[in-house]
Amino acid sequence: MAGDPDELVVDVQETLNALMQAICRCDATDDETLREASYYAQGRMAHASLALSFWLRGGTLYEPTPALGGLLGGVDLSLDLPIGLLRPPANAMCILVPIEQRKRCADVESIFVFTSKPKCAEPGRVERAITLYAARRKDNEVTQVRDLRMNIGDETCAVHHLLARAMKRRERESDDEYASIQVLWPAVLDYTVKTLLYLSLDDATISQDRTYSNAPKTFPGLGRRKRELRQAQIEQLYDRYIVGPTRPDDWAGAQAGELSLDGQISPHWRRGHFRQQVHGPQGKQRKLIFIKPTLIRADLLGTVQ
Repeated sequence: MAGDPDELVVDVQETLNALMQAICRCDATDDETLREASYYAQGRMAHASLALSFWLRGGTLYEPTPALGGLLGGVDLSLDLPIGLLRPPANAMCILVPIEQRKRCADVESIFVFTSKPKCAEPGRVERAITLYAARRKDNEVTQVRDLRMNIGDETCAVHHLLARAMKRRERESDDEYASIQVLWPAVLDYTVKTLLYLSLDDATISQDRTYSNAPKTFPGLGRRKRELRQAQIEQLYDRYIVGPTRPDDWAGAQAGELSLDGQISPHWRRGHFRQQVHGPQGKQRKLIFIKPTLIRADLLGTVQ
């Protein structure tokens, strides 16, 4: 696997899932209890194999702050933007969705993003792929994993076109499953795209948290029981990159209401957005920047009676 980390390791999850389905044969029985047990086993296998693929590729954890979710949640984002703007910072990464943002993200807890290295698909055409895995828990605590693969041959292709192509390949699935992913993937992709765009900004707030690596691993002087308890607690820790501000900026406070001011524009919030800024010699280069939400005509707020 070390010789081909971009393809074979990603296939671990799909291969083990297929193997588990063949073993369980959950659709070939009328026994409801056995069918539920089989689905539970498949869910556990899917989550475990996904974690294995992530570990084998040296994956990196990114944990957006709740404040970043509030900042990007109201951002106008068109899925017409070209896929070339999406350059994940690692070939294998996992975005941990804050609990405050999960409703907006179809109740997904974590989003795994695997990126293959560009390769020559045919003479004159380079292709790469981005594969997303969305993990969420169902009512019975079974982890449900769904995948979406976008093959990219044209970096100017709009994100929504790639999503439509990926969904087209899923039309053979059951009606319930297809209806579910039609709700799931637009929400997950919206959250993922906004997070990746933010990570690509020059002034993005990113800090490395090495809680696990910096934790003590030996405990001289402690008895066996206390030592094992402490070691178990440390194994629950993890290293990650914390992304975004730690608290909302001033703009996230009270919103301006509808004000009746004759002949003047009422104070209001202009939503945040990403845009390409011209820069470089003769303005031939483009740089992605983020414009935060802005309070328009704030000077008029003090004139309201």
